[in-house]
Amino acid sequence: MVSQTLDLNHIPPIEIATEAIGRADDLRFLHKHVGKSDKVAVVRGIGGMGKTTFVKAFVATHRADFDHIAWIGSSENLVASVANDTQLHQSLGLHFTEELPEDRFLKVMSALNQCPGNNLLVLDNAETSLTDTLVQNKPLAQWLPGAHWKKIATSREHLTGFQEYPLERLEPDHALDLFRLHYPSDDSNRDVLALIELVDYHTLTLEILAKTLAKDRGRGNITLAKVHDSIANHRLHDDDLQKLIELEHPGDKSGVYKHLFGAFEVVKLDAAETAALQLFLLLPTDGLVENAGHPLSFFEGDFPLPEILKPDIVEVFDNLVDKGWLERDKENRYKLHRLLREVLLYKIKPSVEAAEGFIWYIANLFNFDVNTNFPKLFPLLPFGDAVIELYADSRNEAISLLQNNLGSVYEETSNYKKASQLLEAALASSLASFVESHPNVATSKSNLANVYRRMGRQTEAALLMEAALVSDLANFGALHPTLFLRRSNLANVYYSMGRLDKAAPLLEAALASDLARFGESHARVALIKSNLAVIYNDMGHHATAATLLETALVDDIARFGEMHPNIAVSRTNLALVYRNLGRHVEAIQLLEAAYASDLANFGESHPNIAVHYNKLALIFVSIGNYEKALRHFQKALSIFKIVYEENHPDINTVNKNIIITISQGAAAGDPAMLALQAQLDKEAKPTDG
Repeated sequence: MVSQTLDLNHIPPIEIATEAIGRADDLRFLHKHVGKSDKVAVVRGIGGMGKTTFVKAFVATHRADFDHIAWIGSSENLVASVANDTQLHQSLGLHFTEELPEDRFLKVMSALNQCPGNNLLVLDNAETSLTDTLVQNKPLAQWLPGAHWKKIATSREHLTGFQEYPLERLEPDHALDLFRLHYPSDDSNRDVLALIELVDYHTLTLEILAKTLAKDRGRGNITLAKVHDSIANHRLHDDDLQKLIELEHPGDKSGVYKHLFGAFEVVKLDAAETAALQLFLLLPTDGLVENAGHPLSFFEGDFPLPEILKPDIVEVFDNLVDKGWLERDKENRYKLHRLLREVLLYKIKPSVEAAEGFIWYIANLFNFDVNTNFPKLFPLLPFGDAVIELYADSRNEAISLLQNNLGSVYEETSNYKKASQLLEAALASSLASFVESHPNVATSKSNLANVYRRMGRQTEAALLMEAALVSDLANFGALHPTLFLRRSNLANVYYSMGRLDKAAPLLEAALASDLARFGESHARVALIKSNLAVIYNDMGHHATAATLLETALVDDIARFGEMHPNIAVSRTNLALVYRNLGRHVEAIQLLEAAYASDLANFGESHPNIAVHYNKLALIFVSIGNYEKALRHFQKALSIFKIVYEENHPDINTVNKNIIITISQGAAAGDPAMLALQAQLDKEAKPTDG
């Protein structure tokens, strides 16, 4: 037994005597088997049977057995939950800025492995994420901490390869105790048990019905007999609903959903309560803060509350807690149970028109321009995802804007697959809502083109960007600011295609326009200078490129500070120019500073980090340090292979750089490169026969 247990993050509290009724034998059984195994123990049961409450009771009962305890409250999206748990990060001594979620997850798992003693990790609502979600081509389960950690997960699904512990329905006497805990009435045990049996001993349904009866006590609107009759007589005559239940929730789950639909009819929510629950349907399931729910302060400020909730939102939320439809913790953070969410989505899901104000609000959270430190938007991504999940097939203009903005932010996280899916949907929506020449269509094409360019789909990117430019030229005229933005983006596409002759004039025109409109110190001017300098450098105009980049870097540092992503871009571009001018020491210093900045902003697996490795390697080639160059090329290649498809141009470029480096090193007499060249020659030599 340990002297004191350290909670690494928020461990949900529980009153075992009142919340874990009838689970003493189950607790003893789980404790016996968890102590003997290093495998993940999966507590499995149908939704709403109290799996989370049961594991909370286990932790409270046996916490003295463990040195460290960590609780991941939304393991269905385990990577995001770990990445956003700031309390866990602080306890482990980790400091994150805006790294990508996967990088945070891996660092947390590594830090957990370093914790001494006998420890416990709880993964609530894991579902199939442990087996189906991959990080660096490995299932999440393989990244969990090792033998000195006991691991318990809860799931509604069967998880192959784990030790499962089924959580069955409560025994009749225990179900009766639970019901009377929430509704201690004079009704006979026989009548109460009749209702309990009618809802098949389902814990969540029992709690909702008991709390509803208690809330109505003395008013006479709802009685045990009325509840029993309502549930007994409730028939799902809606054919679509029957099909939905049987298709999405087959087997024993179908009864659960029928009972909950019946409970919904009994409760009779008023207009304000309905509006509040509709609001929770639009929000991420697991809350704003450390997966513990949404604090009241979250709904203040410019949050678009429905008018009916503005007079007293606290009273409405607390009424829903009293009736069992919302959960509230001691810090007054509110959550909607996942199972209830599924029921409510069918019964009261708001139309896209009704939710439009909220959707515009979320879409505008993701607006960013050249001045924005876009990694600060990464933690907001679950809010965009939650809305898109509800209205993915909608052609609403607000949804289209959200898809556009969200896709562009996902592009910056290097999740190009998801970014392209969102932006393709946004383009389809724009084309369905507007004529081909509409400015919104041009914006959608331009945003999608930017992602295609990064994915190596240059021809498609060029066609989309050229079409956007033609459309904007017809709509706005040659001197409109939008035209110069489009030309700048098209120039980037042409540069990626190696068409410097077409890229340079576009950026020169954009620079002249922005200088006239904004002056030397504007962020857009600095960005165009940086992009143009890259082209001039490749064209051999190194001195001109250096002048452009030096002024752009000075302006950007004054505007954004040392750690903004734009600064890293300018430093990287200037480093390559200095390399061509023979200023290798300065080039290495710039690249190392850019690397440190991007590492803090994006984490180790972002393509920006690979770019730094690749460009540092080029400088090491220039100064004849071939072995160091090769190591950096290989680091770049390993990251690019994680982010990109197999034949992406950046992968091909690094592979070519590796071959060239080995060849040049061998020609210079470097022993290591001579050995590698001999190996390559041997592999390339055709075999006899």
